[in-house]
Amino acid sequence: MPKLSIIGCGPGNPSYLLPVAREKALEQDLLVGKKMFLDFFPEFKGIKRELSSSLQKEIGFLKQEIHKVKVGLLVSGSPLQFSLARLVLKEVGRKNCVIIPGISVVEVALARLGLDREKLFVSSFHGRRPLLKPEDLLSFEHWVFFLDRDLSWLKEQEFLFSLGKFFYLENLTLPEERVLALKGSENLPQVKGPALLVGSKWL
Repeated sequence: MPKLSIIGCGPGNPSYLLPVAREKALEQDLLVGKKMFLDFFPEFKGIKRELSSSLQKEIGFLKQEIHKVKVGLLVSGSPLQFSLARLVLKEVGRKNCVIIPGISVVEVALARLGLDREKLFVSSFHGRRPLLKPEDLLSFEHWVFFLDRDLSWLKEQEFLFSLGKFFYLENLTLPEERVLALKGSENLPQVKGPALLVGSKWL
């Protein structure tokens, strides 16, 4: 059975696309992904399909097509970190997939702030609302949260700002990139693109 290639395309800027990811993408007959990632490959000779909002529909399509042609699914830089790839792997089966990792937006965010991955906590508030407790976070030195457009939960988690200094990072690697220091939930920005909240005891 042909394998589905899950290809990490980085944080959004084509200059962050790894050569191995480009090579793997150009080997495919069909590329599926967001328009932003599909546009990374203007020289691609096969078929491009933009992802729809129905994930189940897209997964069904992928399961069907990998029996016919070589299919590449274009995802964000770290395919297994809060990505569509996790759901695809579950539905298609790990043995039926090849994963090409890319540069994670987490790595970019840490580099912007001069932080390392030691004692790093990573979670997501993208479409979910995990319950955070101070005792669960105190053993870490840095914290990264994937954000969606609703930041109201931060008003309920005000204790976060007592743990260290926090920054709001948006559209990393893109021309409209923003890195803002936060003083608390009262000066939260309006989310205009893919965003992270990063905090550290070191800063």
